[in-house]
Amino acid sequence: MCCCRAKTARSPAARSSSCWLSRARKAEVVRSQVVSGRSVGRAPKCPGGRIFGQDPVRSFQHTGILMTLHPVSNPTEPRWTAMEAGLSHALSADQRRAESIRLAVDVLDIYCAGGGADRCGHDAGPVLAAVALHDMAPDKRGLVEAALLTWLESCPQDFAGIGPFGGLSGFLAALRAARRVIPSIDGLYRDVCARTPEALAAMTWRSSDVSWRDYDYFMGPSGVIIAGSSEDTAEHMVRPALDHLAALCVTPGFEAFRAGDDIDPRSAFNIGRINAGLGHGLAGVCAALIRAMRVFSPDPGRQAALRRLCDWLEQEMITDALGLMTWPPVGSDGGPQPTGFNARQAWCYGAPGNAWVLFDGATVLGDTRQQDRAVRAMQSFCARFDADLYIDDAGADDALSLCHGAAGTLITADAFARHAGLNGAAALRDALVEYVLARREAVLELATGNMSLLSGAGGIAAILLTAAGADRGWLHHLTLR
Repeated sequence: MCCCRAKTARSPAARSSSCWLSRARKAEVVRSQVVSGRSVGRAPKCPGGRIFGQDPVRSFQHTGILMTLHPVSNPTEPRWTAMEAGLSHALSADQRRAESIRLAVDVLDIYCAGGGADRCGHDAGPVLAAVALHDMAPDKRGLVEAALLTWLESCPQDFAGIGPFGGLSGFLAALRAARRVIPSIDGLYRDVCARTPEALAAMTWRSSDVSWRDYDYFMGPSGVIIAGSSEDTAEHMVRPALDHLAALCVTPGFEAFRAGDDIDPRSAFNIGRINAGLGHGLAGVCAALIRAMRVFSPDPGRQAALRRLCDWLEQEMITDALGLMTWPPVGSDGGPQPTGFNARQAWCYGAPGNAWVLFDGATVLGDTRQQDRAVRAMQSFCARFDADLYIDDAGADDALSLCHGAAGTLITADAFARHAGLNGAAALRDALVEYVLARREAVLELATGNMSLLSGAGGIAAILLTAAGADRGWLHHLTLR
């Protein structure tokens, strides 16, 4: 996994600040809703929580991705088929839809039975799975409402940072989605939006010798913009994050993004380099500017920064020993192209994720040439996909999830199929849906302890349902649409 929760002592500012939302305010949301004829037995803990001051809680720690480039001698041009790739096409579209709904129902039943005991905190995973199920199976409204209120009750008092996966911006995105089913949540959503600028203004992001939290998607200001921004939020809500990224982006050669030594030793290859990935690199910064361009007023400086970022991504594209058009984990700094190949090609790193960001950025800029380059990269990935090579041989939290696993690859392929008309991506999506559905027991076991969006069963269920036809409005949370 790219990141995991680690319990960290809160700063004095966090410990002493008052709770944003009173118990009475939150209980009002719960009392206003009846779930399957049952009242909620107790007023839940406050989810709005205390937010950190000058030294924010840092709950996500990068566990490191050692990007080994494997040597290959005399590589041949592979011809992809679902069978050769370890996948199958045994189900019709209607069957995939029905099985995705059945899996999501079982996942949410497990979640509700456990009372939110998986401790996913403010993470949007359970919410997005529940709302997507409501789209696809309105007759399951009772279960959907129960899951949403279970999540609301189990949210802790303090935020685990500001990021989109368990932090403040992810909480905003979850509330935004939940109010589609429980309208009374809108007031809570507005309260949190109103307090967000003050929380962001208190952040102390560095502009040199940076660590992930100073700029990235998973923990930093890029994630705030990607997940927190919406057509119904004012630009000033995320202004501190926008201004900080703008200042970093004007440095020559994006020098401000070179990683300092405040980093997990397992990620030491990043020190002094510019990360190229989605989760921790310039692809994520690019995605943040794309989001800002889509939802806020036109800004010439923002557009110029997006232009430079897209050009950087295009320049860093390589063709590996297998013929895959992809990206190395860090920028080349003008050095020679790496040799061999890299098995980490997923939503968070490499061909599918970075190809989508380049395609989407080129779409915003109206650059059809760069769009074509991005589509060609995704085509090369679809043509060479091999489940044994490109899906982690690990637990379900890696192999089947959003970040490194099949779910992330399939929803990225789905975006290319829908927005670029890429037939190979549609075929890959359908095959990967079946790959995940064939492992339903592993997903259900994951649901007992991990319902998160990034690595858990909540994200897997939400992605399967969205690929099957649920509302796509939440996908900006994943940099997709």
